[in-house]
Amino acid sequence: MTARIGAAAIAAALGQFPPTLEQTAVIESALGPALVIAGAGSGKTETMAGRVVWLVANGIVRRDQVLGLTFTRKAAGELAERIQRRLARLAEFERRGLLPHLEHLHAAGELDVFARLAEAGDRARHDALDALAARIGAVADSGADSADDLLDRPTVSTYNSFADAIVRENAVRIGRDAEAVVLSESAAWLLMRRVVLSSDDPALDAFEGALRTLVDHALRVARDAVDNLVDLDDLERFPERFRDVLERPSESARTTVYADIRTDAAAVDRLALFARLARAYADRKRRQGVIDFADQVAGAYEIALADPGVVAELRDRYRVVLLDEYQDTSVVQTLLLSRLFARTAVMAVGDPHQAIYGWRGASAGNLEGFPAAFSPDAECARFSLLTSWRNSPAVLAAASAVLAPLAARAGAAVGELRARPGAAAGEVRVVAEPDLDAETDAVARWFAAVRRERAAAGGRTTGAILFRAKKHMPRFAEALARHGIPHRMLGLGGLLSTPEIVDIVSALRVLSDPTAGSALIRLLSGPRWAVGVADLSALADLARRLARPAPADGVLPGLRATGPDDTGSLVDALDFFARTRADHTWLSGFTADARERLREAAGVFAGLRQAAATLPIPELVRAIEIELRLDIELAANEARGPARTASAQVRAFVDEVGAFLSADEQGSITSLLAWLDYAERSDDLAPRTDPPEEDVVQLLTIHGAKGLEWDAVAVGRLVEGELPTSPRETRGWLGAGVLPYEFRGDAPWLPDYRWEAREAPTQQALKRARDAFIDAHRQRTLEEDRRLAYVAVTRARDHLLLSGSFWAGTSRPRELSRFVLEIGETLGIPAPDADPGE
Repeated sequence: MTARIGAAAIAAALGQFPPTLEQTAVIESALGPALVIAGAGSGKTETMAGRVVWLVANGIVRRDQVLGLTFTRKAAGELAERIQRRLARLAEFERRGLLPHLEHLHAAGELDVFARLAEAGDRARHDALDALAARIGAVADSGADSADDLLDRPTVSTYNSFADAIVRENAVRIGRDAEAVVLSESAAWLLMRRVVLSSDDPALDAFEGALRTLVDHALRVARDAVDNLVDLDDLERFPERFRDVLERPSESARTTVYADIRTDAAAVDRLALFARLARAYADRKRRQGVIDFADQVAGAYEIALADPGVVAELRDRYRVVLLDEYQDTSVVQTLLLSRLFARTAVMAVGDPHQAIYGWRGASAGNLEGFPAAFSPDAECARFSLLTSWRNSPAVLAAASAVLAPLAARAGAAVGELRARPGAAAGEVRVVAEPDLDAETDAVARWFAAVRRERAAAGGRTTGAILFRAKKHMPRFAEALARHGIPHRMLGLGGLLSTPEIVDIVSALRVLSDPTAGSALIRLLSGPRWAVGVADLSALADLARRLARPAPADGVLPGLRATGPDDTGSLVDALDFFARTRADHTWLSGFTADARERLREAAGVFAGLRQAAATLPIPELVRAIEIELRLDIELAANEARGPARTASAQVRAFVDEVGAFLSADEQGSITSLLAWLDYAERSDDLAPRTDPPEEDVVQLLTIHGAKGLEWDAVAVGRLVEGELPTSPRETRGWLGAGVLPYEFRGDAPWLPDYRWEAREAPTQQALKRARDAFIDAHRQRTLEEDRRLAYVAVTRARDHLLLSGSFWAGTSRPRELSRFVLEIGETLGIPAPDADPGE
């Protein structure tokens, strides 16, 4: 059907800004496979909503024939609400008979009034519509939306929810329970932990790492195997095939097998164990009637392969499909979607430069592979959105400087973004300080200045500090507090970094583990007991003394055995104070104050151990809070700022514990601590959904910041070794718990290790191939860090600060990040003259 109404006319009718020529090209494009490369802040959500409204307005599709998919529930909700609100306003024109006249009315300027009424109430808009309808002789009807308008809505969902609906509607076709419960992150990890602990696999005896490391590796292999449709039998046999590298002859009499090759073979050997644990994990899920997130998509793909009728039904139901954030899709998601919608009106929208979720199977190469997957025998339409509606020119120049080395990449590259018309120039500043304390103070002072400047102009400020890793996040929070700036550390990772929660977790570790010496030292040296360094050293001496065989007089019966090591247990040493007289000769090395405080601390922990045997964990947390006097201490500490209170922190932590306990049928302190370790690591990489808060500075990781934006952003710790990172693991799939790339669907975009005998017949040839593989991984890691820096920089609307310091608890000074130097050179910012020293 020939389009009758243009995107500009529809925007005018809805009281919106007119779309750009780039947006119009996307909105009014013909039905068929299309790829839209949308740079950061370029209005992709606005454009997708505009396309849906344009298609419906022109009668090309019905509302309920549109499917939109994205990654988070928040993003899906925002897109759905935006589309539905506009369709509801469009329906007002349709009911009054105005829809066929929109193009003419727009050309005549008759729709200009609606720009002024965009935020007005319904009554004012209805009156304007009635008046317009009366002037052109259309039928005026200011009634409510019809039932059809309310019920026939586009389907907007997350990728996983869409796949889950397919599975539940067709579960019987693949022998699955339609009511299967989807495991949460914590429940999945705990289930794998139980699988490991209950396994009698003999290979477990040879595993030298920690239990949590084993669980992490096994769960990663299990999930990656599902995401890449791996046959676990093939994966289990792979180490035997790879072991051939140990049999290659040498070109030199001095070399037999290189040590690195032996290390690789040993690491790959563990894949057989991980494959067996993954199989046991899958079996346990089937027996318990539960599924993992990865199982949702894999199950839907299995159904789509097995039953062409399901594919035909979905194609008929959804005539137009929009795929948001396509660069973040996994292999199995791509396979499912192409099976369902290849050669149809499917439009993928994404940005390869924001592909920062490679750790979960996503690949920047997905965008490059879209035409082959969805339009294999025809030309795929391509579009670009290059106007940033978020960033000022200065911020965009900084982003372009970071991306410059990637700009020559072939395929679906993003052109250089340009600022919106009339955008303020913006501000980019660089600070390089001698040490971490000076850096945190400089960042806090910058935020204070920006807030004052914007407040003087009558505005409020949203702000964030972004980090590659959260290690130094608490130090920056403390600096903000000293300057009286309200702040909030987001996510479980940030929560677990706050002092009061660190103290609570430390207490839980002391109650659970007699070797938790570091946790005990933190508590004893803190404000609750304030034991000095000399007395802590005396406690360590006592621990070593207690670790020796007990004397004949039986002074130590009942104490936990710690083994014949040289260190002993500090927890046992503290217990000694509760079991002996104050004048015992072994306590003569302590000051009088320390003896009194340590005896009290021993009594506190003895009481908490008794409580741990009977109280539910949330109540135990409250008991710990009281015994450590955290409520009193933090209530008196006004420097924390109004956005942070002790009560809020502890309540939030208890909520997280409650969520964990709902998934853990045993509910032990040991399993809670193990999960907290896992959750803290994984939470750093998860996108956040917390909205920006006016006049509050939020602290979070760059991974968590994707999709968010603030008026002012500081990117902290921009030094070599942090961003970009020093790649400690450059071995790719030669490391522990990583799928060999030949098992991955995105192998064409990953470094290739040509280890097979036909290409590397000798040890020397194998080493050259290995060196090339590792060099390629180093380059790939740097490219990933560039994309991460690009995401960080483009979160700022107008104010951007790049900070670094040369000393931060390291044995050697660190140089300022190359990304900062590249930005400084592009923007003409003089290189900082701070001297890292020697």
